[in-house]
Amino acid sequence: MAQYLHQIPFRIYLSFDLWSSPNHRSFLGVVAHWATLEGILKSATIGFCRFQGPHSGSNIAEVLWQILERFEQEKLDILQLTMQLIMIQQLLN
Repeated sequence: MAQYLHQIPFRIYLSFDLWSSPNHRSFLGVVAHWATLEGILKSATIGFCRFQGPHSGSNIAEVLWQILERFEQEKLDILQLTMQLIMIQQLLN
């Protein structure tokens, strides 16, 4: 999947969700979204893992970054900014 995403000439947008199951296990899922040259919208799950520790902004950012390290840096600049904003918001709360 990483090689495929490297070939996409447009920006790749990400969404993620963190939740706890009824048996008190937490999971984090990450989905990439992009458009093809033909304008067709595509999505793919690029990460799904067990999430341990507090659901704090800094912990979420750390796990997200671990999932995304294998992807092209220039396409992740906006993610890095988003994670910084999450951490700042946590500090303000």
